[in-house]
Amino acid sequence: LEALAIVDGRDDATQDALSAMKDSRLRVIVPPVRLGNAGARNAGVSQARGRWVAFLDDDDLWMPTKLEHQLAIAERSGYEHPIVTCNLTARSESQDFLWPRRRPAASEPLSEYLFCRSTPYTGEGVIVTSTIFTDRELLARVPFDHTLPRYVDIDWLLRVDKEPGTG
Repeated sequence: LEALAIVDGRDDATQDALSAMKDSRLRVIVPPVRLGNAGARNAGVSQARGRWVAFLDDDDLWMPTKLEHQLAIAERSGYEHPIVTCNLTARSESQDFLWPRRRPAASEPLSEYLFCRSTPYTGEGVIVTSTIFTDRELLARVPFDHTLPRYVDIDWLLRVDKEPGTG
């Protein structure tokens, strides 16, 4: 078990807080230049030593047993490179929303799940980076596209969905 913190951009307060944590499983990586979200994720993958990788963006929180549940599902999966995701709670000033509203159907193309709503409500098909748990080898073979200004998680999902042994 290891935790990699990629400090993307000069942030002394974050670096000081991370330096105060005395845990040999934590590695803090401060790239010499700003990488952007895709580049920072790829940098973390390139430094990771374990089989499994999960991402946590700085403005998100995980539930305490998220990784435990996702690891169990990944290990039971029949896929060589499983991608395990989970629900998320999206918070607004007035209420919380549990997304996604539904899971993809067994034969439903990922693109249909993400982009084609069957109801007028947002959040029907959602997968964001902080919900993804997957194989490091897959992430190394199909990296996030650092040239994109946004939607790097959706782009990655659509590209990786075509990889053999992935599901």
